[in-house]
Amino acid sequence: MAKKWKNIKPHTLKSRQKMRKNYGLTCFLEPKTLKYPVCNKYNGKKECMGHYAAQYYLNINIGKLKKKKKKQYLKKSKKYIKLLKKSKQYTKKKCV
Repeated sequence: MAKKWKNIKPHTLKSRQKMRKNYGLTCFLEPKTLKYPVCNKYNGKKECMGHYAAQYYLNINIGKLKKKKKKQYLKKSKKYIKLLKKSKQYTKKKCV
């Protein structure tokens, strides 16, 4: 069976909290809300697939927010762009 991100990532809030407890906050791009997990839930190693998945969903969110033009949405989109840059830097260094 091929290794797929959907089989490796933590799905529920409880599994994400357990992952945070075991492996720390570096496993999430947005650690306050436990969003965008990038680590394997079994061993805590950062996965390139996790970063690619996070980039995909961040791009979707940025695109949705660009359609709306209010200050609160601009603030959110800046946060998402910052997270996207962080993820792209990792993939540039480690995932070639």
